[in-house]
Amino acid sequence: MRALLSCVLSVCLLLSNMAPAMAQIRAGRRGVSVHGQGKPYHFTRQSQKRSGNISHKTTASKPGSTLLTSRITQTAWRQQQQAAFNRALSLPAESLAQHQAFRQDFALAALVQHAATYDIASALQFYRQDLALHIHLLNDLRASSSLNEFLADNIQVVKDRFLDVVTSASSLAALGTQKDAGLLIEFCNQASNSPIKELAQVITARGLLRVGAYDAFNTWVHTIETKGEFWQELAAYAAEEQLPVSFTAQAGETFDKELLSNWLAQGGELHQLHSDFSRAATHQWLHLEELDPLSVAADPQALARQQLA
Repeated sequence: MRALLSCVLSVCLLLSNMAPAMAQIRAGRRGVSVHGQGKPYHFTRQSQKRSGNISHKTTASKPGSTLLTSRITQTAWRQQQQAAFNRALSLPAESLAQHQAFRQDFALAALVQHAATYDIASALQFYRQDLALHIHLLNDLRASSSLNEFLADNIQVVKDRFLDVVTSASSLAALGTQKDAGLLIEFCNQASNSPIKELAQVITARGLLRVGAYDAFNTWVHTIETKGEFWQELAAYAAEEQLPVSFTAQAGETFDKELLSNWLAQGGELHQLHSDFSRAATHQWLHLEELDPLSVAADPQALARQQLA
C-alpha cells in the first residue's frame, strides 16, 4: 500500500514539473513571434542639447487622425503594431502585397517594436529602390494648382498614384539613416514645382533632422523657400531644442489640413502625422521610438499650448 501511494505521489510531482514547459510549448505553437530578437535597430542621431520645454512624450494628432488615438489602450495599440510588423514580414518577399504593407504599416510598427536590424533591411532596400525609381512621377504633377486644389479636385486613382511615392519617402524619413539624406533631398527637388512641394518639404526636413543630418539640412534649406506654418513652427522648435540649424521662416500659404490628413491617412497612420505642421508633431516625429498612445490628446492645438506653456 505504501509503495502504491509513493508511486502515485511521484507521478503527480512529475506532472506538476512538466506543466510550465508544456505551456511554453503550446504558446510557441500558437505562433508567438520571434521577430525583433537580435541586435536592436538604433539611429545615429547626433547629440543635441535639449531645453526641456517640450516633453519627450509630446504628441499631436489631427482632425480625423487615428495616430496613437487615446481611445485605445497602450497594450492593445502595441499588439496592433506587432501584428502589422509580423504580417509584413510573413508576406511573400518582393510581392506587391509586401510592398504595400511596407509603405503603409511597417515603419511605425518596426519602430514601436524596436526591431532588429536584419528585420528592417528588406523594407529599407524597398523604400530606397521605390523612391529612386518613381520620384520622376512627381514631374507629372507640375502644374499651377495648389495643394488644396490637388486634394479636392483630382480623382482618387490619380492621388493614389502619387501617394505611393509620398509614403515611401515618409517611411524612409522614419527608418532611414544619414546616407539617405541625398535621396530625400532629391525627392523634395522633384516635387519643387508640384502641388505637393510643401508636403515634400515637411517630410524631407523631418527626415534629415531625425537622423541628425544637420549639414545636409543646412545646405538644402537655403535652396528652398521656407514659408508657411511648418517653417515657422520648426524655427521655434529648433530654437527651443537648440538644434544646430539655421534658416529664416516667413508667413506663407495655408492649407486644408483635414483634406491633407484624410489623404495621407489612406497611406497609413504614420504618414498622417505630416498633415500636422506644429512643433509638437515635429517633436513626435524625431522621437518615434518613444511613442505612447496614452499621451495623446483629442485636440492637438490644446496639447501644443499645454506643452509649450
